[in-house]
Amino acid sequence: MNDPKPVVSIITVVYNARPLLAKTMESVREQKARYPFIEYVVVDGASKDGTLELIGQNKDIVSSWVSEPDKGIYDAMNKGIVAATGDYINFMNAGDRFADDSTLSRFVPCIENDTTVAFGDWNILLDGRVSGRKPLAIKYLDSKLIFSHQAAFVSLAYHKANLFDTSFRIAADYNLVYNAVKRDNKKLQYIPEIIADYDVSTINTSVL
Repeated sequence: MNDPKPVVSIITVVYNARPLLAKTMESVREQKARYPFIEYVVVDGASKDGTLELIGQNKDIVSSWVSEPDKGIYDAMNKGIVAATGDYINFMNAGDRFADDSTLSRFVPCIENDTTVAFGDWNILLDGRVSGRKPLAIKYLDSKLIFSHQAAFVSLAYHKANLFDTSFRIAADYNLVYNAVKRDNKKLQYIPEIIADYDVSTINTSVL
């Protein structure tokens, strides 16, 4: 009997960004066609722009969702973690996309069983220009996050035990990875695949 495939919980945080959410949902739908072991969780900050209607139109791919005010992006992301039930968590916020339609089918089978954080490469998109990015060496973790959170997959068990510290406004993801490696001696695994297209020209600043 084949080993069961790891389930990826993709979490999207959104607030009044229906057009951006539509792009991310389209990308998740493409992934599910190639890698069906996906749980999709949408955390909406009580949008008033038709976001709930869009969620309803895509309920075949949305596993769970919530729409209510939050206390900032990391509070919203924590709600997604609490709701998730898969093996690994990946955050694709509204406007983010996977690099191509077979990204997860290539990447996820390469994650080793004892890995807490798996990560890959990503693209930065700005005004039609594409810039490929690779993670920094582990030594730089003393001062900064060495990869994009869109390109990272964190063990569900670890993330549920270590929610984002909401006292941080912009660095809670760095704090989580730093603690995983430096405090808890957890394994990071780099897999040389391009995971995400991160369009910085359409960042939804309302969720920050």
